[in-house]
Amino acid sequence: MGETYLDSKPIGLWNFRDIEGECKGCVVSPQVADSEGTVQFDGDGYAMVSRPVRWNPNISMVMFNFKTFSSTALLMYLATQDLKDFMSIELSDGRIKVSYDLGSGTASVIGNQNHNDGKWKSFTLSRILKQANISIVDIDSNQEEIVSTTSTGKHFGLNLKANEPIYFGGLPTLRNLR
Repeated sequence: MGETYLDSKPIGLWNFRDIEGECKGCVVSPQVADSEGTVQFDGDGYAMVSRPVRWNPNISMVMFNFKTFSSTALLMYLATQDLKDFMSIELSDGRIKVSYDLGSGTASVIGNQNHNDGKWKSFTLSRILKQANISIVDIDSNQEEIVSTTSTGKHFGLNLKANEPIYFGGLPTLRNLR
């Protein structure tokens, strides 16, 4: 996983707050190497980063590149302590699955294409209020899959507090989830 951004700000997965398992940097990247680098997860580890300082609960922008042969993987997860608001990005049977709840109703969408072919993909999620648009681009072929979903509830903000972390590549073993 590399070139990771939240709300258009680079998130240095090299500079994570906590790790578990084998979680080491590697030099493979689809673009010219830069200071953000690429992190390799072995299925047992994760990287935990802080929420961006200028967090707008009404807008989410998540961008990262990934490549995998795994059919099931957690790519990103965040949740409020009370688990009312959350967002997850994962692979399910090789297809991208995005789920989120803004506190009053879960939105979920699963793509139609497999993305576990060992080729670099560029993932972008853009959420404004209840609506989320997701793009997954195969970097070699430039083939793009676009999916979207809308939260059914009455709330429209993802109310993550400053002390609530964002996880990439997995979760701690003793973490409550949705």
